[in-house]
Amino acid sequence: MPNSFRGLHKYFADTVIPGSRRSATVSPDLSGDQSQHVQLPSPSSISRRAEACAEADQSSILVAGGSAALCPSVVKNKKIKHNFPPLAVIILGAGASSRMGRPKLLLPWRGTTVISHIIAQWRELGACQIAVVHRPDDSALLAELRVQGAPPSDWIENPLAERGMFSSIQCAAHWKGWKPEISVYAIALGDQPHLRTDRLRSLLGFYAEHPDAVCQPEFEGHARHPVLLPRRIFENLKQTDADTLKDFLKHLPGSSVQYPINDPGLSLDLDTPEDYKEAMNRFL
Repeated sequence: MPNSFRGLHKYFADTVIPGSRRSATVSPDLSGDQSQHVQLPSPSSISRRAEACAEADQSSILVAGGSAALCPSVVKNKKIKHNFPPLAVIILGAGASSRMGRPKLLLPWRGTTVISHIIAQWRELGACQIAVVHRPDDSALLAELRVQGAPPSDWIENPLAERGMFSSIQCAAHWKGWKPEISVYAIALGDQPHLRTDRLRSLLGFYAEHPDAVCQPEFEGHARHPVLLPRRIFENLKQTDADTLKDFLKHLPGSSVQYPINDPGLSLDLDTPEDYKEAMNRFL
């Protein structure tokens, strides 16, 4: 395979099969160096419904799709606070965990594992479909997914996992198993179990106010994950010659919006044992 990602969309197309007024940063370049600004409503009016969700008790939920028929597993016994377009979540789990020294998605977290906690979190948030991108023959991860009731039909094998995160994103874009009603895709890291559910719910509410734009949380001047992509933009990943997600977003027509969230967890990934220890100490 070539060293560049250019042309990889052809490979995936042939091989991947289903299984007050304020300035909100608008930054095609995720480094922030070329940020523009647009005038948006104040925090009190930007996402009033989302803020209500964030402050509600645990029985409240932002329900994707606005219909119990689309997401029955997350509507049961929940108080619906807000409607949201049908949401799919792509959990990137194809990394080798080389710096961690053991599979980081299987590390203990809140009485379960990292990956199981993340799946449960997005279920609570009302995702209509949650797909996990994994390495070939990752039997331990697949066994954990089975335990958590994540169906094999929502597993995406990345045959080029060694090429890094963007290859997994492109793999997901070419995957043919997406439900037809999906209109927004969240690209989530598989090693951030420490992100707060209420913060993510608030981010979804903010996206609902800007459904045609790429939406990301912003912390300390940088765009973070998860990345929310409208369907039309997500599908452009099939044809891109970009080498990274950052490069892809930089060259998109139109704008992206960033939602400031004061959450230090946004800047932490579980890459090393030290990261894991820090996350345990700070967020558990």
